[in-house]
Amino acid sequence: MKSYLNNGFGRWTAETRSAEVLIRVAGIMISGVNEKTENGLGYIIRSPFWNNGYVTEAAAVILCVELDSIGLSRIVANIPHDHSSPAGVAKKTVMKKEFEFINKRNRDILTYLYAINKD
Repeated sequence: MKSYLNNGFGRWTAETRSAEVLIRVAGIMISGVNEKTENGLGYIIRSPFWNNGYVTEAAAVILCVELDSIGLSRIVANIPHDHSSPAGVAKKTVMKKEFEFINKRNRDILTYLYAINKD
């Protein structure tokens, strides 16, 4: 809620329509990426719901709303090099890989930065 008050955007909750079970959260938060402040797309999904398309659907809706309705001009996702599923989500939502970096905030692991820029 604090992010909505300060920035006009934040995390969303997601649940299944039929069972009304909380899947988890997804959304945009201000984050530090490679020593730069960015609007970062992030999500945490409970493992029983992996590989069902929920993340791709949520990410696509979030990107559309935040880029068009809220008016953000850029959204990024930083993804560890060995996390192929999140990288697939980024690609499906037309985010493009911009560069690789050693992520000091995540155990110094190689990380890929994907981004979408509103033209």
